[in-house]
Amino acid sequence: DIALASITILALGDSIPYFVGKRTAKVRHPLSDKKFLEGSIAGFIIAFLGAMLFISPAEAFLASMFAMTMEAVDSPNLRDLPNSTAPDSVNPPNSLSYWAARA
Repeated sequence: DIALASITILALGDSIPYFVGKRTAKVRHPLSDKKFLEGSIAGFIIAFLGAMLFISPAEAFLASMFAMTMEAVDSPNLRDLPNSTAPDSVNPPNSLSYWAARA
């Protein structure tokens, strides 16, 4: 169940903020120059709801909050890595949401 929750958080938490931020972007995210707070909040809510299908609400909340915080952090040095390392290094929620859900 934790694997499905992690994939759900990654899929929803990575795609929803883009569309919401693109349409309603007004407030810059404090952790990023390129992202908007509205998108991150929407991503958290949708990822949280999706993860609750597979894990408890408390675990879903922690994992989604951690994943969306990590997603918002700009990491320019990691963006230059080749695609073979991208899923685990550029997008930390991919590998770390498991640990956040277990906390």
